Amino acid sequence: MRTINQFVAYFFIIISLSSLHGIAQTYPQQVVRVIVPAAPGGGVDIIARLIAYHLGDQLNQKFIVENRTPSGLAGEVVAKASPNGHTLMVSTATYLVNRSLYPNLGYDPLRDISTISLIGSTPIIIVCHPSLPVQSVSQLVEFAKRKPGALNYGSGGNGSPLHLAGELFKQEAKVNIVHVAYRGTAPAAMELLSGQMQVMFPSVISMYPYIQSGRTRVLAVLGQQRSKALPNTPTSAEVGLPGLIASIWYGLLTTAGTPKSVVMLLHQNVVKALANKDLNERLQRDSVEQIGSTPEEFASFAANENTKWSSVIKAGNITAQ
Repeated sequence: MRTINQFVAYFFIIISLSSLHGIAQTYPQQVVRVIVPAAPGGGVDIIARLIAYHLGDQLNQKFIVENRTPSGLAGEVVAKASPNGHTLMVSTATYLVNRSLYPNLGYDPLRDISTISLIGSTPIIIVCHPSLPVQSVSQLVEFAKRKPGALNYGSGGNGSPLHLAGELFKQEAKVNIVHVAYRGTAPAAMELLSGQMQVMFPSVISMYPYIQSGRTRVLAVLGQQRSKALPNTPTSAEVGLPGLIASIWYGLLTTAGTPKSVVMLLHQNVVKALANKDLNERLQRDSVEQIGSTPEEFASFAANENTKWSSVIKAGNITAQ
């Protein structure tokens, strides 16, 4: 009896694996939507369009980027889509922190959205408008303590990586600076460049041209190592704030329940895309370190990021409004 039962079990396993293999062989069967929980023009939008182009080229199908805001709506589109891999999302930590910002979100980012692969990561930096009379982080902190509430810092929205990095700075440096939320990173950057807002915590990718042209001043890199793109810029540890570590990472995700074979096929093609010379050079130029992690590695990383930023949100009493 045991032998018969084992045979039946093995038979169904083989049938299941064959079925999954068949799904992967026919994927994608239609246009693939790549949801971006941000307005066009920011770093995540740039990365999404780059990876979508290469996935489409490799898998011989159209991968179309759709920008959706607010970010909670974007996550809901993915969480409630058919689990067939034809609805993807390229996101930062925004999709995770929504659970802390919106008590009635309607879905669980860790349960209802599945990880595929971390694409890459870029350190967050501190920049200020050149008119601000500070040349270093210590001078920025001293200015903020001398004039509490006088400085504004902008972000692409409540709960965005730029917002949370600024909140982490406030908590670590023990200063009072005022957050101003914009409808995307690009509008916030324009306000900084015009001098309407004094400080920002962006990625290197979104501000590098303006740093090079002198339209904004960079004060620090919020990482443990200096940026290759900004070798003369000190790290947060070097300026006396070792707990101020923040990066903007970009990950490819899909609906929970998507067949493992499709998830692995997408992961393998992300890795292949990252090995492409043109994409590799573009990411390096934008100071994005390529990763290409497995779905399991990404899932573990996402859980740790969720814990970290949930604590920052709770300590800062941050809400979605």
